[in-house]
Amino acid sequence: MKISLWLKDGSVYKNATLASAQLKVDGQPLDINNLDKIDDAYLYTLGGAQIYRNQITGSIQVTLAGVAGNLTISIDQISDLDRVTD
Repeated sequence: MKISLWLKDGSVYKNATLASAQLKVDGQPLDINNLDKIDDAYLYTLGGAQIYRNQITGSIQVTLAGVAGNLTISIDQISDLDRVTD
């Protein structure tokens, strides 16, 4: 899945590949295939659910062009994340 990602430190990753995720909602695993968007208040699923950010824990791994391996990013570092649909 392709995503664009804005981190709280100002870094921006456009058209990154979401390689995997270990996200949990109140301790229950979240299927990354249902992830649509994350903003400062909510995580949104493709099914239309809005989940408060303070209920989400975990991290994601992204692959970037020109960078060897995956980058692991904690949910706490993410300011915004958008699923890229073409």
